[in-house]
Amino acid sequence: MDRHYPQWSGRDEIPLPLCALLRGGGLLLLASVWVPCVLGWGASVSTVAALGFWSLGALLTAGGMSWSPPWTVRAGATAALLGATGCVLAWL
Repeated sequence: MDRHYPQWSGRDEIPLPLCALLRGGGLLLLASVWVPCVLGWGASVSTVAALGFWSLGALLTAGGMSWSPPWTVRAGATAALLGATGCVLAWL
């Protein structure tokens, strides 16, 4: 992150409040993948599925950040919004 943050934002250092916000948001997004998996498949299968989804997301993020950091940030925000919308619609 230390190398990619200046590419994305144009600033040299990540402010501590923003760092905490990003880490908290990341944990929330990880949980938002695991919880629907547990509700749909049960604990054992959902853990394997969530690990697969997390691995795919990590590979896409690492590849995207080396290719185009601004595009990856926009794509990640769009994916998070669509995922949250899907979770809300599934619970209605």
